[in-house]
Amino acid sequence: MSCIVIIPALNEDKSIPLLLDKILSLGNDACEILVVDDHSCDRTVSEVGKVLSHNSRVKVMVNPWPEHGLAYCYKAGFEYALKNGYEAVIGMDADGSHDPLEIPGLLRSLEDADWIVGSRYVLGGNASGLGAVRYLISRFGNIYIRRKLRTNIKDMTSGFNCFKADVLKRVDFLNVASKGFVFQVEMKYLALKAGFVVKEMPIRFHHRYAGRSKFSLGIVFEALARLNHL
Repeated sequence: MSCIVIIPALNEDKSIPLLLDKILSLGNDACEILVVDDHSCDRTVSEVGKVLSHNSRVKVMVNPWPEHGLAYCYKAGFEYALKNGYEAVIGMDADGSHDPLEIPGLLRSLEDADWIVGSRYVLGGNASGLGAVRYLISRFGNIYIRRKLRTNIKDMTSGFNCFKADVLKRVDFLNVASKGFVFQVEMKYLALKAGFVVKEMPIRFHHRYAGRSKFSLGIVFEALARLNHL
């Protein structure tokens, strides 16, 4: 199954080289990597360029949308995936919090599902890399989201996802209104509404390799506002 790993990135020049090396070390030649840079102010693009100069499996683009944010990076990446005929899509963070060693397991799990959520909150999952405050916000936020949207998925906010490209053909992702991290919630919700089989696989959420988290209270406020429209 041909696949592409889409990695939105903003000012991750310290983390992205190590992450790319770990993904490439898996040796899956059918799985390519696309880094979508959100107009970073550091050397993220040039660091990716160093890797792709000697490995054709790595691609990079700068977010082509007039607006910035995680959602727009993913929209650009999804368009690229459909245009180039990949069968499976993986989305993951650029900071190292998602372990590339989980990728083979996510792909295997697609055999009996359309979307696999890398979940911190099912048996065997772990969210210790979040830190105490972010853990509480994430944990109780997911409980609220699950009840609000009436879903059994325990980690709706997970940014580590693997799904069949067919999902993108039936979900109108270009018109998803969410801009930030709540985009992850809305995409899963739309996949469920469209009748796709969504399952969870336990993962361990790690501390980022370097740099500072992009998390802010603005993300929480956007999520609360957007959930009222779903």
